Amino acid sequence: FSIDEPATLTVDDLIEWARRPGAEAALSGTAAVLAPVGGLVVDGAHLPVGGGVPGPATLRLRTALTDLHAGTAEDTHRWLTSVPAAPVQSPGS
Repeated sequence: FSIDEPATLTVDDLIEWARRPGAEAALSGTAAVLAPVGGLVVDGAHLPVGGGVPGPATLRLRTALTDLHAGTAEDTHRWLTSVPAAPVQSPGS
């Protein structure tokens, strides 16, 4: 599976993918960073994704992203923007 251009995934596509041995899925967001998906609920039934636990690719991506956020990895893609801290003012000034 490659993401070279936008694609439409159906529920059936996701079910087929989730049943593959070693399949992985993750959700991303500002607060969640990258959250592994261990399973899907389809028509009330739980369907594990791959082995039902976070996979190695998901964990590597999460580590790379959190290292970038923490400043312990180089930002080779220039994804981060430095925002200067506002000056601290004492009360009454």
